[in-house]
Amino acid sequence: MFDEETRAYQEQISSLNQIIVELQQELFKQKQDCQIMENDLLAEGINIKKDYSIYFEQSPNILIIVDKFGKIKNLNESAINFFEKAKFNILEQNLRTYLDQSVFMEYTSKFQSFLKDINQKTMNFHFLLLKNQKSFSLNLKKLDESNYEKDNLIMGVIVPYDSEGSQSSNYLSHLVLDQLKDGVIITNEQAKILKVNSAFTEITGYSQDFVLGKTPSLLKSGRHTKEFYSDIWTAIKHHGWWAGEIWNKRKNNNIFPEWLQINRVVEPVTKKMFYIAIFSDITDRKKRQYELDRLAHYDLLTGLVNRHFLNINFSNLLEKSKRKNTKNAILFMDLDHFKQVNDIYGHHEGDLLLQETAQRILSKVRTNDIVARVGGDEFVIILSRIQNEKIVLDIANSLIKEIRKPFFINKNEHNIGTSIGVSIYPDHGTTTAELMSRADSAMYRSKNAGRNQVSIFKEEDEKYIIEKDNFKNILLKTLKNPSKYLEIFYQPIFNIANNQINSLEALLRIKNEKEEFVNPENIISIAESEGLIVELGELIFNEVCSFYKFNKDNNLKNVPIAVNLSVLQLMKESFIESFESIAFKRSLQLKDFNFEITETSTMENLESLNFQLNQLSKKGSKIYLDDFGTGYASLSQLHNLPIDIVKVDKSFTFRIDKDEQARKMVNSMISMTHGLNCKIVIEGVETNESLKWLKSVNANYLQGYLFSKPLNKDEIRNKYLIV
Repeated sequence: MFDEETRAYQEQISSLNQIIVELQQELFKQKQDCQIMENDLLAEGINIKKDYSIYFEQSPNILIIVDKFGKIKNLNESAINFFEKAKFNILEQNLRTYLDQSVFMEYTSKFQSFLKDINQKTMNFHFLLLKNQKSFSLNLKKLDESNYEKDNLIMGVIVPYDSEGSQSSNYLSHLVLDQLKDGVIITNEQAKILKVNSAFTEITGYSQDFVLGKTPSLLKSGRHTKEFYSDIWTAIKHHGWWAGEIWNKRKNNNIFPEWLQINRVVEPVTKKMFYIAIFSDITDRKKRQYELDRLAHYDLLTGLVNRHFLNINFSNLLEKSKRKNTKNAILFMDLDHFKQVNDIYGHHEGDLLLQETAQRILSKVRTNDIVARVGGDEFVIILSRIQNEKIVLDIANSLIKEIRKPFFINKNEHNIGTSIGVSIYPDHGTTTAELMSRADSAMYRSKNAGRNQVSIFKEEDEKYIIEKDNFKNILLKTLKNPSKYLEIFYQPIFNIANNQINSLEALLRIKNEKEEFVNPENIISIAESEGLIVELGELIFNEVCSFYKFNKDNNLKNVPIAVNLSVLQLMKESFIESFESIAFKRSLQLKDFNFEITETSTMENLESLNFQLNQLSKKGSKIYLDDFGTGYASLSQLHNLPIDIVKVDKSFTFRIDKDEQARKMVNSMISMTHGLNCKIVIEGVETNESLKWLKSVNANYLQGYLFSKPLNKDEIRNKYLIV
């Protein structure tokens, strides 16, 4: 009986010897002298079965044998030294009793999973820690020969992190990996998962125990083709890495976007290849990007495409039309009598009417047509692949009929109309700018003909286009030679309490070749549409700074000067830096100037402009809200803007002498402005009756021809600034 047990034990020894050879080949850091010894033994043909116990005991590798419960059944001399305890105190003790609390649960969980999975023969613990703070890696392998299945013995090889620095480094690496907010997957060359971190589990919902030994393909969303994944592996093969956006699937089947980077890594000692994938869930980023795209491409009030996105879409459509030889039409719509709704019922009601107008337009066009809101009450419709003009006219007339139907908003009935101009590609132009301009020209012909009409572009409309071209030429000459064509006039603003000059407003004046002044509003409109407003604005501010500096150096009365700004200037990131540079060249600061913005442009671009306006305010400049009453401002919006002074549009002032309704509206604006702790300027004051009434309602400042028309720089100095 004893001989049989001895023979069985020798057979076990023989099997264990074979397993040790296999494990040594897989060690992360294999001892060189051990390898040499093993090769020598094999070369000399020594019978390892007879001498295994000596080899096991004297091996420089730290070797242990545990059972299915994790109890240590045997260990060699190197292991005894590692544990720093007597052998009899170690045998029959569970390995986990020696582990630090920080790794205890992870080891226990993984060990139990290892035992349950009959197909898993090996298990690697890349980092474990004893209670005495010794750190090590542990490689386990099941003794799966038939003779030992009943015992379920497991061979373990311990590889300590020898130096104190190495221990700290590896411990830190382990902690850092698990503390990363990005998910991490480490696989072998066959893409079998060896390790994932906590962020992986948090993002995907899969535990580490579940995914070990599987491939990352379990995350596939089904959104990508085989070619997509093939391209990824081709890039990794040639370059060693790949990075990009990919859609994957969580355990709960939710599909999510992630930013993924995969790197190929070759371990320098064993030359084994691994893949490390680092990914982040970009769901929130995609949502933010979608919102930014929506703000950039869509009108916030109606949800329709805005002018910028319209131009992009129409340019793409024209490219397709050129290739396929198809026709498209632009319908330029302008609402008739809409301003009256705003003036009488308020901007909120006007906004609701615009929203319903947008829905009515959408109900009359095809699903593949483009509808955009390009201005306060202006809409553009792109009809693609039209067969003839009749189709265009039918749609345009149905729109006119639909808009003429009464609007019922807040129990009020509103009756408006629309004038429509049409241009057709390629009959009336081949570029977006040409076709938009000609549709706009045709629309004005509809208005002049009595409104509620549709007009297709004709050659006679070229007169309007020629006029625009003339203004553009004047603008270009002005930019090239401002001293010849550009001049700044100044209109004073007076304090109603003491009749003293409070500030000046700088007003643009442009001359043509005949030295005649042209309409500055047309010049500004062209500058905005042609992308030249920033350059023009800098020339204007440069001239104003020169005027202010001259006054200062010659001991003239220096009052703040208000400079009008276009929304396009404010949307340029370098706007403030540019203006500060212009002022600095003359030893001036931005606080020496005030800046005016119009209500309509500000409300339509509120989110984009708020930052720039706040920066100007922090520089010490006062912000004027110009043309108040003509736009869409609400109390809450004004409260959130750094507005110092509100200017009531002169269209209201002209009516206050004879119109009780106008007086009520102006009085309400004054009260509202004071309620917001702002001052108020009344523009367009031309009669003593208006002056008398405005004094009675506590207006702060007045501006108008009753006091002074706009004057050139010499006139304004002589009349108001000489001390």
